[in-house]
Amino acid sequence: MIKSNRFLLSAIVLLVLGAALLYSPVRLGLIEIIGSILNSPLDTEFRSIGFMYLGAACVMMVFVLSIEFICRKNSPIIGNRFYRTSTFCCIVFYVGVLCFSVSHMPIWDDYGIALDFLCNVHDSNSFSQTLALIYEPHMESRFVVIKLLVYLFYKINGQIVIQPMIWICVPVYISLFYWMMKSTTSAVHNYRYALPVALLLFQFEFYDAIVWGTAAMQYHFVLLFAFLSFRYAIREKLKAHLFALLFAVLGAFTFGNGLILLPMLLLWYAYQRKWFYVASSFLVLLLTFKVYFFQHHEASISFDLMLKNAYQYPAYVLTFIGSCIQPMYNKWISLSIGCIVLTLFLNLLFKKYHQKNPLLFLFMVFIVGSALVAAVLRLKVENFDQALASRYGIFSAVFMVLLFLAYAEYGLISAKRLKHITLLFLAINLSAGVLYYPEVIVRKKKLEAFAFAWHNWHSGKTTDLIIPDKTGLTMASGSRLSRSFDNKIFYPLQ
Repeated sequence: MIKSNRFLLSAIVLLVLGAALLYSPVRLGLIEIIGSILNSPLDTEFRSIGFMYLGAACVMMVFVLSIEFICRKNSPIIGNRFYRTSTFCCIVFYVGVLCFSVSHMPIWDDYGIALDFLCNVHDSNSFSQTLALIYEPHMESRFVVIKLLVYLFYKINGQIVIQPMIWICVPVYISLFYWMMKSTTSAVHNYRYALPVALLLFQFEFYDAIVWGTAAMQYHFVLLFAFLSFRYAIREKLKAHLFALLFAVLGAFTFGNGLILLPMLLLWYAYQRKWFYVASSFLVLLLTFKVYFFQHHEASISFDLMLKNAYQYPAYVLTFIGSCIQPMYNKWISLSIGCIVLTLFLNLLFKKYHQKNPLLFLFMVFIVGSALVAAVLRLKVENFDQALASRYGIFSAVFMVLLFLAYAEYGLISAKRLKHITLLFLAINLSAGVLYYPEVIVRKKKLEAFAFAWHNWHSGKTTDLIIPDKTGLTMASGSRLSRSFDNKIFYPLQ
């Protein structure tokens, strides 16, 4: 009876809090109070969006509690059904918020990888020229897989639409979540463990890896190809080995960090003393690298510059690994989190986790390798603050999830610890919604305003093209939109 009363009281408190945060005057009053306490005015629109997200999340939690309260009979209140429902609702809430947040307008690399690429394909005169455009590098990477997907969407829709680039990543991400859970020992095949994993994965701290069209495909698909490559690499059959090589090559031509997949396979097979697989992996590696780096000057590395910036590499890697927790973009907190997380990973090395679960171990090594690759390439022009780029947070979140699952497999997460970890990941999820989700909506509004401004500028109604700040847009973006519009490839006013 006491438990039921606490259960009901929690639901009522969350319902009142959620309803209050969804009511505009309450949100504005709360923002004003917080601003007074901090003795600093807050951006009302920005913070209002964050509190609205929190209010919607509270209502969703009430929904979960209500289902559990209605369905329960003689079973405990906090049973497996509760965790299953909570996990499902966490994912549904994430997808629902994403539906509301996606903009149809391109941003940053979308112009080069999608609009310019398709315009150049439109102007090409032969199939060989089209292949050359697909193969053409963009900065350090060759986005062959991404360009093929962009071209596929263009052929299906008759124009380029940004939203499908984002929607295709949703089933990829959910599949990755499912396969990671299924790859653990049977003791961890439990929704009690799935809930904290879902809370850390399905959140908006790494919003650029979610709502930025071409970037979303890069990050999600390289993670998918890496996981599938390792999944087949740990199997014995020749067919599995060929699939492992195939997915490694696909990863290399999806995103720059995918290049480390083939060397990782080679080292893994050498460790396993599978010399035929080592030889075949080495041949595929040579061929892939030869094709990848042919006339690719952007990928060149200055060793003098590497030595000059070497002192920043540890800080960059640690910040990168801890970047899914960066309250108010504080690099020192992320760096400290990275130190803790990397220490836990090194402990797994001493425990020989690669023998217990080689798939998840290889996946963790891949993310550490990705941090090293990013450090080498990004520190050429920037300092280690760049490791806080929101899109990198998806690697950090996946890495922390893998660590959590690894320690769960060793039975080191007691019921009490699991409860505390779940609450911690819930707090991270909600704080990401409050602090970072507003960036998505504010940018969406700016991009839509830019679409109308471009229309007036392109049609001659005005001679000035107003460029919104913090969107990566320039006057050249207007000209590129005009080119894609004239070629009937993209329509900014949708």
